[in-house]
Amino acid sequence: MINCQRIVFSPKLSQRRMEQSESVLGADVLNRLLCFALYNLGVNRTDLSNILKAPPGTIKSTIRAINRGGLTAFEDRRRKKSSTTNISPPLQQTQKVFVTCNEESTIINIAGSEISIPKSNPVQTKVFLLILFSNGILSKLKISEILNISTAHVSNLSKGLRENDVLALIDKRQGQQKDYVVADNIKSELIQQYVANIVTGGATSSGNITKLVNEACDANISERTIRQHISKLNLKEIKDSLPSLLDKIKKNSKIS
Repeated sequence: MINCQRIVFSPKLSQRRMEQSESVLGADVLNRLLCFALYNLGVNRTDLSNILKAPPGTIKSTIRAINRGGLTAFEDRRRKKSSTTNISPPLQQTQKVFVTCNEESTIINIAGSEISIPKSNPVQTKVFLLILFSNGILSKLKISEILNISTAHVSNLSKGLRENDVLALIDKRQGQQKDYVVADNIKSELIQQYVANIVTGGATSSGNITKLVNEACDANISERTIRQHISKLNLKEIKDSLPSLLDKIKKNSKIS
């Protein structure tokens, strides 16, 4: 018996994985798989009905059909051909490439192998993702979500890369043009909130700092902009050194 009571379930991971699985299997097949798996883990039919938002009768008939029909019962009966005996190459390809992002890196998983590109190297990230797009491995929509740009911009970048190589992806603006949209009071508050959270043991993630800065300044600065300025100001370097420096100063002040 599998004990699920101590397992931590991540809503964020669940949403991403469900979307990936649904794009491969389809919503109906995925729901049948979830229904049968949860049923075998001991969930009663009433709870299954509430979790999957399906009538109790549908839950009962789904379980009965699977127990009688085996694998073929997971499929859409309206299909003329079984997908379990003939998986097309595009379907296999969709299952092999996944992209995840964290504060530090963009991680591309290809056939079980991970490629990690630091967020500090945005051009490398764009080149890699656009190469996958131009070869039909990643969708335009997925890349637009990762890079936080429109699908039209993805097409333009892909065309630029194809026609003018990597130079087409490099921002040709100079100096202050990248920075002028963030006022001095925003930068000051960013530094203040970052340092305060280091000292108090609070979260220094870009998401938390963005929330605190926007609340303090009554602003609407994006998390991406805050993350860029945290990197530009090199604030992460003081995350470990500042507490030890403060301890040293306190000890010296007590001695004197």
